Amino acid sequence: MDKNLAKGLLIGTVIGVVGGMVLILILVFSLLVPWSFERGPEAVSGKGEAEEHVIFSVPPIRQRYLGPHGSVCGASFEGLSVLAPGDARIEGAAYVNGTPVEGLRLRLVVNAAAYTQWATTDELGRYAIRLPSGDYAINGFQLDSDIANDLIGGKIDDPSMPCDIEPIKVTPERPGTGFTFRFIDPVVLDGVKRRYKSGEEIVFTWVHYPGAAAYRIYLIKRVPDNGSTRLVPVIERRGFLETDLTRVSLAEEGISLSPADYQIEIHALNEAGKVISQSLQREFEIVPE
Repeated sequence: MDKNLAKGLLIGTVIGVVGGMVLILILVFSLLVPWSFERGPEAVSGKGEAEEHVIFSVPPIRQRYLGPHGSVCGASFEGLSVLAPGDARIEGAAYVNGTPVEGLRLRLVVNAAAYTQWATTDELGRYAIRLPSGDYAINGFQLDSDIANDLIGGKIDDPSMPCDIEPIKVTPERPGTGFTFRFIDPVVLDGVKRRYKSGEEIVFTWVHYPGAAAYRIYLIKRVPDNGSTRLVPVIERRGFLETDLTRVSLAEEGISLSPADYQIEIHALNEAGKVISQSLQREFEIVPE
């Protein structure tokens, strides 16, 4: 056999054996040591919840924009870390129409910077959240939606419930006071169609709310504005109509609506003029005849 040919076969055999061994080693390594990558907040944990960054020190209290009406109850706070448990606690309670609600899972937003740990209400509706000692402002909350739908489905926040609690110092000897959640029945707004024709008689009706002496009707027009939507009150002067009836006719009030998208909301008031409940916002459309 030619010496060059034999030498080439030998080299090829050696290369093939070495290459095969390298492939085997790579395969074994990949099985024993899985590849891992750093995952962001959007990563999903084994419980089906987003993995969140945990912090162990109390964040400084931050000022924040409260919106045009200062109401941010239950607002969504994006990108917040989660505060680790500590030696102090914040306590509160939750009620549905005045009755303690057991099993509601919730957490608070503190210092406009972090979520607390989750807590669950007991048979008396009470909850306690562990957190490090420090100064806290409570700015909002989050409910476990699946549990909330089962326990308080069809209810709304009591309008008298505050959306913010001013800064408090929390220590092991002096627990802080969190939200007292009050969930109530909404005003039931019926008689609203999804679509009306221009010139059609429009009458809105709702169910009488216990304890209500009067009602305010808020009618809003949705106006396109440079790619977004601007909300414009339809009713001039005060921005609402007020009646002691459970119906309102727009024609009788001298209100004519042009083709556009609208939303309506009813607030129930007691004898003192205080809002005791409200309806969910209902949307409707006016279309040309």
